[in-house]
Amino acid sequence: MARGRNRESGRNRESGRNRESRNRNREREQQSTEEGDDTQDLTNGVDLLEFNRLCAAAYPPRNKSDEAKYQSELSWEPVREWINAHTEEDIRQAALAQGESAMTALHFACRNGSVTDVIDVLLTVAPETVQWPDTFGWLPIHYACACGAVADVIKKLAETFPDSKTTVDRRGRTPLHFALGNQNPDQLATPAVVAILSSSGAASVADEHGMLVSFLFCLKRTSSTFEPLSNPAILFADC
Repeated sequence: MARGRNRESGRNRESGRNRESRNRNREREQQSTEEGDDTQDLTNGVDLLEFNRLCAAAYPPRNKSDEAKYQSELSWEPVREWINAHTEEDIRQAALAQGESAMTALHFACRNGSVTDVIDVLLTVAPETVQWPDTFGWLPIHYACACGAVADVIKKLAETFPDSKTTVDRRGRTPLHFALGNQNPDQLATPAVVAILSSSGAASVADEHGMLVSFLFCLKRTSSTFEPLSNPAILFADC
């Protein structure tokens, strides 16, 4: 009789543990559903971060050759196909999604080739992202300047968010610091880019090391690849 009670008691304890285990599993599943999956942001069945990842995977031309430019254009085709296959609202939500290092699709578009047609779409559907810094404090315009974007792209970004020209990253650097500090001979800042970025007093902003843009300008003048400004005074007009 005692052994029967012990067996029944054991079964009850086991049954209780199983119920607790099932309850914990249900709670974890519910919590996972509520919090969402970090690797996938779904809205109306659309993986918004897929668009972010496609922009991150594209790349700029490796050099100035026609073949390099062609390959870069091909790397952006999946992005264009995604845009053409989705509604404007889907594209907006995808443009607002932040992926690696809090970067948006606009950050990647400015970093990976500054493809004008893609940037035009992003500025149309989600213009506010031009103001969003990533975890390094870089706005999309910082990436555009660091990666040698053409003057037309810089102008569009600056006109959408004029204060971006004097916005500094976590190390105190403005977009003009990046434009003039770029040592890649294939990505040197043109006079037009410098003129756009210098129109709001950016030349008077020192970075964390006290480096003024005027010093970078002097370094550029010693380079054999430097293209002289038609009016160097624009750098110092607001100093």
